[in-house]
Amino acid sequence: MPLKRASRGRKKGGKGSSVRIQCSNCGATVPRDKAKKVTSRKD
Repeated sequence: MPLKRASRGRKKGGKGSSVRIQCSNCGATVPRDKAKKVTSRKD
């Protein structure tokens, strides 16, 4: 099964939150670790 997210779906504390970016496909703001399979990083 493919790995869905770098955070494995939840924050277990002490890791902070991921940067929110805008999806190039739909324009919604999504966490970067969730969008990286579809959206190219621009930083």
